[in-house]
Amino acid sequence: MTLQAYIDESSDENGVFVLAGCISDAESWAAFTKEWEEVLKYGILNKHGRYHFKMSGMALNEERMSRVPLFLKIIEK
Repeated sequence: MTLQAYIDESSDENGVFVLAGCISDAESWAAFTKEWEEVLKYGILNKHGRYHFKMSGMALNEERMSRVPLFLKIIEK
C-alpha cells in the first residue's frame, strides 16, 4: 500500500512553530479531494481569485468561523 501525506506548518512572532499533517491511502485522498472541492466555495478567495481554506483567514470574523465545521467534518472523516 502506498501512502500519501499532506503536511502544513504554522508559526507566530514568538518563534512558536507547529507542524501537522494527515496520512492516508490514495483512494481515501481521492474521496477527500472530491468532498473538499465541493465545500471550498465556502472558504476565502486568494489573491489569484481562487477559493482556499486557511484557518487564520477564517478566524477573522464570525461568519467565516461559522463555516469551519463544514471543513472539519471532511477532515475528520
